[in-house]
Amino acid sequence: MGWGVAFAQTAPTGAEAAAREVLEEYRRAHEEGNLDRLASLYVTFPESQRRALGAYLKDVRGLRVELVDVKIQPRGNDLAVSYTRRDNFIDKETGEPVSLEVRVTKFLVQDGGKWKFSDGG
Repeated sequence: MGWGVAFAQTAPTGAEAAAREVLEEYRRAHEEGNLDRLASLYVTFPESQRRALGAYLKDVRGLRVELVDVKIQPRGNDLAVSYTRRDNFIDKETGEPVSLEVRVTKFLVQDGGKWKFSDGG
């Protein structure tokens, strides 16, 4: 009986494993406030996005990012990656703890031999 359950669970493909690595790097870069590392995970990272994200990261203290309920689906040569992102931090202005949760879908594409976030579509 347990054999059927084990049989149903398949190992992630190389692309799925790579997507999980990108998501982990994305999560860590947010927690570290590393905008250059975040930018390197995108095919394009406009200055407006850098400014907005930089402002967010400057307003938080002790940021912890969780990515849960991750779903990775092939989409042609690309991957659709959906997850729930949970941010927990202390608001620098008020000193109050804050929890934010949002469901996100992003697209990963091959760019220069690496998986990176794209605009999708």
